[in-house]
Amino acid sequence: MPLTHIEHVLVVADDIDATRDWYARVLGMRSGPHPDFGFPVHWMYLGERDVVHIGPSAKNAGDIQKQYLGRTSQRSEAGTGAIDHLAFRATGLRGMLEHLRKEKIQFSQ
Repeated sequence: MPLTHIEHVLVVADDIDATRDWYARVLGMRSGPHPDFGFPVHWMYLGERDVVHIGPSAKNAGDIQKQYLGRTSQRSEAGTGAIDHLAFRATGLRGMLEHLRKEKIQFSQ
């Protein structure tokens, strides 16, 4: 059973609405339907596929989320989320670089 693609990535953030807005504005994803987990989440879609799930960071997690995800640590490190980076395959490199510069997104080539 070989892997074929990333199903989804969970991003935990201090401000899930601002994180949702960033994925929409910068990467062109759209917020879409998701199950009711009993705590706030956003699922970001590319086409019909949910690829990024966004939930509250540990410091903002309620009891239901902590039980669901097994998250109990309240320790906070520098940064805004619990992942190092995401990589997406895309086309139109020149246009994407211009878009990232316009949005003032730091990147390296």
